[in-house]
Order: sequence, then structure tokens, then C-alpha cells
Amino acid sequence: MANNERFAWLVYATEEQADAAIPDLETLMIRAPVDTDHEDFKISPIKNNQTVKPPKTTPTMPVDHVARDYDLCKRLVKEVFDTERDIEFPLERLETDVESIDAKFDTLLLYMR
Repeated sequence: MANNERFAWLVYATEEQADAAIPDLETLMIRAPVDTDHEDFKISPIKNNQTVKPPKTTPTMPVDHVARDYDLCKRLVKEVFDTERDIEFPLERLETDVESIDAKFDTLLLYMR
């Protein structure tokens, strides 16, 4: 029979809980299925020195972030994009033809890309 290794990770809430579990894990045996040639598996716990970092989350956005970002995009288009490229984006038409601030903002982002 080949000598295979399998790896698994157990995560505990505290380091004390992990330390307390190691003696129990060292004596734990995993029984192989009866109808196979495999032997039972012994667990060899190794304590990882790496600390578990909490997952990153997106910070709470201000309520008016879309309106502020839209105004910033309008300024960029007028003052930078239009002057550098010598192209004029129809901002007045965007203001009158599109009702949703989200759609206006998306349109300007597409234009800038």
C-alpha cells in the first residue's frame, strides 16, 4: 500500500482552544473502510504560527456618494477629457434625457473609460 498523506485545517476561535485540542487530536485515529486494504489513519496535528486575519469588508458608503462621484465625473469630463481630446461630450443632453442619477453616472464612467 502507498504511504499517502492528507491535510486538513481546523480553525479555533482562540489559541487556548487550539492548544487544548492538540492532545485529543494526537490520540485520535480515523478508521479506514472495512472493505479496503487501507490502514487506519493517525492524526498528527501541527500548530500553525500564522494568525487568522478577519475578512475585509467594504466600508459603509456615504448616502450621497453617487451624486458626489457624478459631479466629480462631470468636472473631469469638462475640464480634462474635453480639453485634452478636443471632443465635447453632450452633458446637457445627458442631463435632460436621462432621469436616473445612477444611469448618468454609469454613462460618464463609460465615456471616460
